[in-house]
Amino acid sequence: MAGSHGKSSKGGAVAQETAGANLNRDRGAAIGTSIFFLAFYLCTWLYLDLQVIYYSAGMLTRFPVFFRGWPFFREFTSYPGGLGGYVAAFLAQLFHYSWLAAGVVTAQALLLCLCTGYFLKTLGLRRLYFLRFAGAIVLLVFCSQYMYHFAMTTTVCIALVFLCLYLKLTASSDEQVSGPARRRAEVRAGALFLVLSVILYYVAGGAFLLFAALCAVRAARRRRWGMATLCVLGGALIPYVEGVLIFGVCPEKAFTESLPGSCKMDFGVHRGAGVIGGCVVLFIVAAGLGLYRLKLAGGKAARGKKTARRKQSKSHGGAVELRWIVDSAMLFAVVGMVALLSYNGPRGRLLKIHCYACRRMWPEVLKAAGHDSSGYFAINAVNQALYHTGRLGDEMFAYPQHPDALLLSGQDQVLLHWHKFDTQLDLGLVNMAQKNFTECMEVYGEHPLILKRLALINMVKRNIGAAKIYLRALSKTLFEADWARYYLVALDTDPELSTDRRIGQLRSVALKKDHSTIFVPAELAYLTLLEENSKNRMAFEYLMTLYMLGKQVDKVTGSFKRISEFGDKEFPRHYQEAICIYAYSTGKPVYLEGRTLDPRVRKEIEEFSGIFNSFGKNKQAAVGPLAREFGGTYFFYHLFGFSGVEK
Repeated sequence: MAGSHGKSSKGGAVAQETAGANLNRDRGAAIGTSIFFLAFYLCTWLYLDLQVIYYSAGMLTRFPVFFRGWPFFREFTSYPGGLGGYVAAFLAQLFHYSWLAAGVVTAQALLLCLCTGYFLKTLGLRRLYFLRFAGAIVLLVFCSQYMYHFAMTTTVCIALVFLCLYLKLTASSDEQVSGPARRRAEVRAGALFLVLSVILYYVAGGAFLLFAALCAVRAARRRRWGMATLCVLGGALIPYVEGVLIFGVCPEKAFTESLPGSCKMDFGVHRGAGVIGGCVVLFIVAAGLGLYRLKLAGGKAARGKKTARRKQSKSHGGAVELRWIVDSAMLFAVVGMVALLSYNGPRGRLLKIHCYACRRMWPEVLKAAGHDSSGYFAINAVNQALYHTGRLGDEMFAYPQHPDALLLSGQDQVLLHWHKFDTQLDLGLVNMAQKNFTECMEVYGEHPLILKRLALINMVKRNIGAAKIYLRALSKTLFEADWARYYLVALDTDPELSTDRRIGQLRSVALKKDHSTIFVPAELAYLTLLEENSKNRMAFEYLMTLYMLGKQVDKVTGSFKRISEFGDKEFPRHYQEAICIYAYSTGKPVYLEGRTLDPRVRKEIEEFSGIFNSFGKNKQAAVGPLAREFGGTYFFYHLFGFSGVEK
């Protein structure tokens, strides 16, 4: 009896030590997970700034729209996966705010982590517990690539939640029972699987296949081969029966809707796919190293003696904490490498430029573009920002320029980057802007950005009935409803909107006569606008910019009589530089409309000419020294044909 009591006491002590070790391990896992997702949130909020995805809807073919009310919701109830798509559409709208976008992404990543961890735990694979972060890492890759992914990740999260529910409700069937009790448990588990499968497939569509596959893995792990067979057959038959036969969905969509392959983008796909593949390989290598370390540790422990294992368990709490510190460091190293390798800087910059331009945040546009953004759409946004900040005539050649980027008409059939159509609207080419935004709506759907601009255009044109249609639709959105309701009330009280400054300004510059929506060349558009309203400053400045980009300094100097319409006391810097080039090259005087040139501009052209002549007028030899001293001047652009070279 005494011996038995001693053995019992020793066994209880070992069990207590083991429980303590497990508690320390779980506590360490919770701390590591909390730190990881705090860093994840800060990265997606402050570094990636995911708000740009909301404003980049014109670059994503499947970015969803969302409206409040039953009619919109009812559309999602008519096909499998519709409810999951409805939730995804709602979550996508939350990207209107950067901090909220980061919160949504982090919540999804955390849900993926918790569900994966629970699945691994029920399978008894605690040594593979670190794999619970795999979903979060893939999600971080998507975010770093600025890819739309919610239709897929939302339904995957739903499928994993159903999986955890199934595992929780069938936990009793895993107990070591035999005979009729075991058979009854298996029947209940099979019935529950079928019920959850039917519901899940209706809610999440093709993501149900993930649920079926993981249920089959779990059954095979428990050597429940009948249940595993049921899961496999269910994964094959339920989409066909429920999707194809009942809802009439085509077989391809019945099995693939909401899966990763259904996520489509307009550009960056090939690079994104390669980076994702590389990151997955990196994660697999890291996982393999971790497994190898665990295998070595397990082998050493197995070769030890019982007494050695008991001694080790006494200090196991400290070892567990140390191991979690090491594992956390390894995890952050892997995640850091994944984020670094997957980050698509050029795409992110272009989306930020577009986002700020759509929101008319002009200083932010210039900051995001920097002095080396040479794409047509970036140049277009930069010139918008320079004009609206009063710096176009003074600083435009500090940025890359191209004549074809000044006014993008939309005739190239490229409907991306909606800010380029805002340029048309601001200039007064209202019909052209309306045509392009209407085509954008046909391609991308009733996005709030498009609805808002079409409502504004129709109010400018006094098409009150059409304006109210767009405003009523906009009033059902999440974040533009207040703007829409304000104008609905304003139209009822004052249909002319006679006191609205924005409407009045756009009406003052809009073309009054009927014209084609196509102006070729662009010079015709600016001259037509100035013919109707000589005080259209934007049209004048864009005309002067076009002349300078075309090196037509004679037309620049011949247009100075128009500048008196605006009452400016001085010529902008680049206009003065064009005057100097014209005077030095032709020897003809220029009538300055009662204004004088800045002596510093005269000095600059003399210094510029002196450096150029010192190299024997060899452009190739002189480009470096001239770029360092005069890279942001019109002198440099006129000679070399490119700009954006900082001093």
